[in-house]
Amino acid sequence: MINSPSRSFAFRRKIFAAFSSICCRTHSPWNVFERIVVDRTSASEGRKCCSFLHLKPTRSNIIPIACDEKYYFERRMFLLSFLSKFLRISELQHLILHDGRFLLFLANFMIASAVITFVTFNFLGMRASYGRYAKFSTFSEFAIPARIGWFLQEIPSFILPTVAAFWQIKMHSLSLVNALILLMFAGHYFQRSFIYPFLIRGGKAIPVHLLLLGFIFCTWNGTIQGFYHAKYAVYHSDHFWTFGSLIGLPLFALGMFINIQSDQILRSLRASGEIGYKIPRGAMFEFVSSANFFGEIVEWVGYAFFAQTRVAWAFALFTAANTIPRAKEHHRWYLEKFADYPKTRSAIIPFLNESLENSDGIVLDALPYIDDQHYTDEHRQLALQLIQSECKKFPMTKNYLRNLLEPDYDKFLTPRLIELQAKLSNKQEVEKIDLLRYEVPSPANTSRATNKKAWVSAIDNCRAQLANQSLRRMNLEILDEFGPEAFLRSNQHLKRQAEKEEVELFKLRSQLYELNARRKRSQLEAGEKLVALGLTWVELVTKNAGMVVANDTLEAEIRVMAKQLKVDPGINHE
Repeated sequence: MINSPSRSFAFRRKIFAAFSSICCRTHSPWNVFERIVVDRTSASEGRKCCSFLHLKPTRSNIIPIACDEKYYFERRMFLLSFLSKFLRISELQHLILHDGRFLLFLANFMIASAVITFVTFNFLGMRASYGRYAKFSTFSEFAIPARIGWFLQEIPSFILPTVAAFWQIKMHSLSLVNALILLMFAGHYFQRSFIYPFLIRGGKAIPVHLLLLGFIFCTWNGTIQGFYHAKYAVYHSDHFWTFGSLIGLPLFALGMFINIQSDQILRSLRASGEIGYKIPRGAMFEFVSSANFFGEIVEWVGYAFFAQTRVAWAFALFTAANTIPRAKEHHRWYLEKFADYPKTRSAIIPFLNESLENSDGIVLDALPYIDDQHYTDEHRQLALQLIQSECKKFPMTKNYLRNLLEPDYDKFLTPRLIELQAKLSNKQEVEKIDLLRYEVPSPANTSRATNKKAWVSAIDNCRAQLANQSLRRMNLEILDEFGPEAFLRSNQHLKRQAEKEEVELFKLRSQLYELNARRKRSQLEAGEKLVALGLTWVELVTKNAGMVVANDTLEAEIRVMAKQLKVDPGINHE
């Protein structure tokens, strides 16, 4: 049924007015309607128009045609609901595609996040619960395989710049400099997404919470790097000959080479199926403990020099803030794990091992004396005498086990084992194992061939031997079925026990490390005060000595003058 214009025109006008007002709230390229004109025609044409509006919106002025009232109302309500849900998404798309200030705001937020990350990891002692530090995390049980995790985590930073580049190419507005910047960024993450994960040999699983954080960061970073350098970064034609470009491109290439080479060295440390940690050697690992992190920092600093934008420098700063504390933690872990670890290596920047290993400039492997005088053998003998006198007051003696219970060495020994040990200690011959009980002799071809009891005994012996062998085979089958799992669980239990002990050892070493640091710091502070007091004392004593000399000189002059004037000098030395 087709409603007449007089009955439905006012109602349709209200619906179209609301519809147009909602559609025009979003200032995005996907706005569908600018003007809506109400007219009337047949129901079939109205349905075609509604279907067209719903399936394929355009920016052209659409003229909806009047149709069946119920169909008309349901279709418009569906479109209104859909556009209201799409409103927030389109606003975000508008901010990304049509407002560079929003991307700069995200870059500023990344700079703030870099500062927070550096403070959290460097000063508050937090660490990423992955790999060798997974045992410190409470979420380590929720993890996925390393290859899948790396792929899912890094892929947004490859897809988003690629989409931004093709979008600008389609708009015919992508310069050569912008294309090269996007190629540098996307090329790195192509290697991290499609090459690096599939070169990993096993690798430890990535906790889910770290995967989600990495995915969010790569999406965030890929968005601002890709769309800002695709649309908003403007470069002159001579940009390739600027100071930043001449430095940035070689630094980026060098950093990427160091990063890939270091990853290859780390992968080659262990053979297939081998476990445990080893000291990486060769290339940049001869200078720093975390050569892969060093290469990544150099790479993104070169990228920032070439791009010369705030978003590029924000990413370079975040990379440094994230990797430097982790590199220091790795360096400290290597020093504690391996006694022969090279002491000349720094944490992440070559030849800065002291300043990065201890941010306050204190070397904790020695506690030098405060005074700088030269000690002789007499001083050494005096120190040894003091140590010996202190040891005499020490309550422990050489027999420090006398207060402990005598261990029972024979607790788990059976009488048979005790007898065998006694024979071995007396160098007596030990009885050999009797193998006759495992033999099954047949009465045939013997004098007992016709003896029925001999055959019955032989058959019983065979049955006993078969039963024994059957029982042993059953035990072996049970062991084959359940043994690996039992041994695996036992190994896991031992591994957890060892990790727990390693955690305790790490805590004790950290406490010892902090104790040495506090002790040396207190000694140095006291030394500075003592030196200052000593200098003050010398200064005051010198002044007093000068005053004494001046007084003596004045007294001598007074005596001479008094003698000349023949008067009493009036000097009293009492």
